[in-house]
Amino acid sequence: MKLAARVVLPPQASIRTRPTCTAQPSLVDGRRRLPTCSSATRSNRKNCSSSATWLGAGTVLGIGLAVVFEVQTAANWDEPTALEGRYPWFGALVATEVIAAGAGCLSLARRAASRWMAWWVAVVVAAHFLPLAQLLEDAGVAVVGVVQLVALCSVAPRPRHTTARTSRSAGPIMGATLLLSAAINCGR
Repeated sequence: MKLAARVVLPPQASIRTRPTCTAQPSLVDGRRRLPTCSSATRSNRKNCSSSATWLGAGTVLGIGLAVVFEVQTAANWDEPTALEGRYPWFGALVATEVIAAGAGCLSLARRAASRWMAWWVAVVVAAHFLPLAQLLEDAGVAVVGVVQLVALCSVAPRPRHTTARTSRSAGPIMGATLLLSAAINCGR
């Protein structure tokens, strides 16, 4: 999303900017502003509000799925898990994942490449599915990890030529593959 700015010089001679297209209300001069589009994007208002629509739909879907799976988790709370007896290994795997994601993000931040943080965390999460598949003894988890890694590597060249944040491509890849995997596993 390109952001153009309008410079406002109040009597105190400070400079304030306002993005041309905001999906959420913003505060300017202490007042809440409604989502707006600049004159350059007025003909394209549909795109300005479509991201908010998709964000809202995704939020409602996510909350609905969370409620469904929480009910299932509560109903099966006393049942053994696939990690029974392997909790220390799972803890080590998660700790390694957190350290790798954190160290990578710190390195990216120091190199002024913070827009790549989402992509890096997605790669770490996808890679952690490979040893997790062994812990769970489920080849389907490894397949998800491989599909995610291939998809993430295939979109990596695209953000190199833009200034867009990598979460724009990494998020849908991770979300779609995990939802598809969950749907397939529910059918088993």
